[in-house]
Amino acid sequence: MGGNPVAAGPPGYTFAPVPSNGKLAVADGTSVNTRPMKVRLPTVQGWNVTIQRELGSKFSVQAAYVGSEAYHNMFDSSNQYGANEATNVGYAQGASINDRKPYYNGDAQSLWGVTYGSAQGWSQGIGNNWNMATESYNSLQLVATMRATHGLSFFSNYTWSHAIDHESYFFSINPNIGKGNSYYNRTQQFNFNGTYDLPFGKGKQFANNISAMGDRVIGGWQISAVWGLSSGIPFTACYAEAASVNDVAANDGCGPSFVDKVPGVSFGLSKGKFDAVNKRVHYMPTSPYAFAGPYVYPGAGTCSNGSVPAPGDYICPATGNNSYQAYLEPQPGKFGNLRRDSLFGPARSNVDATLGKTTQIWEGLKLKLEFQAYNVFNHANLGTPNSTVDGSDSSGAGYIQSTVGTPVGIPTSMRMIQFAAHFQF
Repeated sequence: MGGNPVAAGPPGYTFAPVPSNGKLAVADGTSVNTRPMKVRLPTVQGWNVTIQRELGSKFSVQAAYVGSEAYHNMFDSSNQYGANEATNVGYAQGASINDRKPYYNGDAQSLWGVTYGSAQGWSQGIGNNWNMATESYNSLQLVATMRATHGLSFFSNYTWSHAIDHESYFFSINPNIGKGNSYYNRTQQFNFNGTYDLPFGKGKQFANNISAMGDRVIGGWQISAVWGLSSGIPFTACYAEAASVNDVAANDGCGPSFVDKVPGVSFGLSKGKFDAVNKRVHYMPTSPYAFAGPYVYPGAGTCSNGSVPAPGDYICPATGNNSYQAYLEPQPGKFGNLRRDSLFGPARSNVDATLGKTTQIWEGLKLKLEFQAYNVFNHANLGTPNSTVDGSDSSGAGYIQSTVGTPVGIPTSMRMIQFAAHFQF
């Protein structure tokens, strides 16, 4: 058969040889996720002690201690930690971030005190999907209950609690860095749910002898209300100039960019007036200048002011302000002592109420009318602020620009009013 022969195609792909142990080597720069060969089941231990007392036939009180401890959990907002995250030790001495990674060139172990890893030449991130975090919860819980007495009944409870867990950042180097208040932990919460039958009409304290027509007007009225009051959501104070002091913290964002606390100085957290132009509320005082010390690593042998650091020190004196009110920039290569979720946003309060009336239409049939109001006082429940203590006003630092929902996740709306009618038969 005539004609030109078919042109040769591209050469086939040459795969990397498989080692005898069956484990392929990972090339530098190839990010991977790992998991343990055996996954341990999450475990929770819980305990409580409760004392209950009846005060008369209608009223009771209860006090309880409730606690729990959880093991082998995922992290507060992540399912993995970075196994090849660099140590912060060595930053002030000028070591590069790669030289401080556990699986790069071995310097992390020989020079900077890392106790795991080996020289593999890996500079990339390695996501470790290991459920190694722990959580704890301790609380005092008080309850007061009144069964219907003269038309009044209510249930109320108060909880003082403290929940602690781990975040994923820096976990493999030092798990305590990411240990702190749980992001959902409102340390105090009070709830009240009550109902009151107004004492007017047939069989009531007032106007008991009123006519049937009059009873249809003034009788059968009921008021009910639900009030929830709780302390604020925790948040972390951080600083914009973290990269000049701690490159590990800066790589993880605001989370671990902790500042130091100036002893004896108040944080000054309080709600200001609503800024209608920018739609925000001031809550946290912030620095009018960016932090620029206490030390600045110049990346060279001579500081910007011409001085030479002490041998083996490699850090220069401050070139600007390094603190503001309660906040102080940490030493180079250090995490601040004002740790994760140490500060708290504004309290949350919400009241829902219902005014209802039940009218007997005829035997076996009742009509119930309800006037329902949600968020009766039209109260805005604010979220947490932009917590960059040395951020600019234009960036929104120190301001709250969000609202939060109810404890069960329902968004807090403006006041909402609705009417309802029910037939009962």
